[in-house]
Amino acid sequence: MSVAQVTSRRRKDSEEEPGGTFRKTLQIATVGEDSEGVLAGVRNAPANKLALICYAHDKESAKRLATRISDTLKAEVEVYDTIRPEHSYKDIMQVFSDIVGKNQEQFDDFLLNVSSGDKMICIAAAVTSFILFQSVLLQGG
Repeated sequence: MSVAQVTSRRRKDSEEEPGGTFRKTLQIATVGEDSEGVLAGVRNAPANKLALICYAHDKESAKRLATRISDTLKAEVEVYDTIRPEHSYKDIMQVFSDIVGKNQEQFDDFLLNVSSGDKMICIAAAVTSFILFQSVLLQGG
């Protein structure tokens, strides 16, 4: 499993903030035919919210996975199924911008899980995270 942590530019505090509250995390995960990597990522790096990114042809399996995760973990899960294989870099850049723009005030950290999906969507997501964020910590497994 490969998980990249994209740290927030707003705060660089310790894990626990003053007053005893914990940092809120949003995990962005690519989804393909085998969703086991997404589940492992959620187990190893728990998040308050999960954004699943997939091609249109993987939409149904991503929605089933979203339902499974939200029912089990009681976490909010969103599915972004607008990625076109022939425009994966452009589409993923747009989806990342939308996710971060919509959630940057509510979350302190953003994690990227690229352990599911084909090579193109995973590479596009990893490259996009490097472009959009100043600090990226890669964790392999």
